Amino acid sequence: MGRGRPKGFDRDEALDKALTHFYAHGYQGSGMTDLLEQMGIARQSLYSAFGDKKRLFLEVIDRYDSMQMAQMTEILQAPGSPLENVKNLLRFAGQMALDPRYPGCLVGNTVAELGASEADVTVALQDHFKFAESEIGGTLKRAKDAGELPKSVNCRALAHTLCCVVQGLFIRTKLNPDPQYIQDVVETAISLID
Repeated sequence: MGRGRPKGFDRDEALDKALTHFYAHGYQGSGMTDLLEQMGIARQSLYSAFGDKKRLFLEVIDRYDSMQMAQMTEILQAPGSPLENVKNLLRFAGQMALDPRYPGCLVGNTVAELGASEADVTVALQDHFKFAESEIGGTLKRAKDAGELPKSVNCRALAHTLCCVVQGLFIRTKLNPDPQYIQDVVETAISLID
């Protein structure tokens, strides 16, 4: 009787473990040996399933992005006031920044670490920001159409600003997760759209 095919691994679980490792150590600080140990898979399995470290990282970013964008879209598309939904998104970001289980934003961390030095990674990060800004901008436009914002408001520019505020909040909070600081930032951001 043959040994049969060796049991595979759960791809999503392996990606989640890689995500945890990249969060803690960054892209450059994540060595293959440590990644393999964290993911609980053999080197050949990693190369067969994901390719090299960069392709694994790109898949991790894609998985992270899908989860984050689904959460953001759920908040922005909730029934009721579009303007209140944007405020709720800002409040949610403030709560996440204070949550010790949430180590910031992987996209923001990667921008701070790599800048634009890795072309493939840069494209993935830019896609993240474009989607976020488009979703927020679309919700602000719905708020404007509903009379919740003045007709003079530039929804695109305001969406860019709010995205920058949230990313800055996550980066700054890594230095000092002070609840009053975060509350000040969130309330000031909300005042921009009140």
